[in-house]
Amino acid sequence: MGAAFACDFVRFERDVRAFSDEGRDTLIALRSIAPQSLSVSQLAFLIATYAEAYPLIWGDNDPYECARFIAGCVTSLGEQLDEASQRELARVVAEGRVGNHIDHARHALAEHTRAMAEAAWSTHTLDDVRHVLLAGSPKLLKTCKSSDGRAGGTSRPTPGQHI
Repeated sequence: MGAAFACDFVRFERDVRAFSDEGRDTLIALRSIAPQSLSVSQLAFLIATYAEAYPLIWGDNDPYECARFIAGCVTSLGEQLDEASQRELARVVAEGRVGNHIDHARHALAEHTRAMAEAAWSTHTLDDVRHVLLAGSPKLLKTCKSSDGRAGGTSRPTPGQHI
């Protein structure tokens, strides 16, 4: 089943889900053959299916290694900057079935949201500001018209005039 998970999760998702229902130890089989880079759907599946079964605890035992693997899945999902991973992280956090991985999942979602916003915001390219640069040098403050239409820009308001 690990090979089906690793090679074509989309095609074998129903079988992998049935396999995972057999118990929490099935994660070991999936983890042992999982590729280094997992897809968004694979990461979301692992987190949603096994996070509650493997809480973060201190120690040097196999359940601890599985818990660290799940935490790594949360981190990996947060590092993939696309809408699909954003949706899956939001879903995982909203469902709340991730045991004590919830704080890590919330943090990953917040960082992912921030990173997506930063990726959407970009600095202007030269083509974007070309028309500004070709318009010539800016006018001096002295030559700008004031709010009352007089040249000089340093006029004082008259009594009753709103600024």
